[in-house]
Amino acid sequence: MSFFGTGNSGNIDKKKYESLTLSIRQTVLERSHHRCQKCSVKFRGSNGPFFEHINGSLKDNRPSNLRSLCCQKERE
Repeated sequence: MSFFGTGNSGNIDKKKYESLTLSIRQTVLERSHHRCQKCSVKFRGSNGPFFEHINGSLKDNRPSNLRSLCCQKERE
């Protein structure tokens, strides 16, 4: 398994995506229109998003590997 899970990571700057920054979070939320990507509930107040790493690698914080969910239970 590579740094970015399975598959070829190509010429990606790995250090740029080691941390889940505010900018990356905002990109993922804008892409999902501030909604849960499983049930479409809109994020408001205490109903904040959790971010799931699609390929399972917690160090791979590329926006394309993240999805916003309304509840940690949705990850299952």
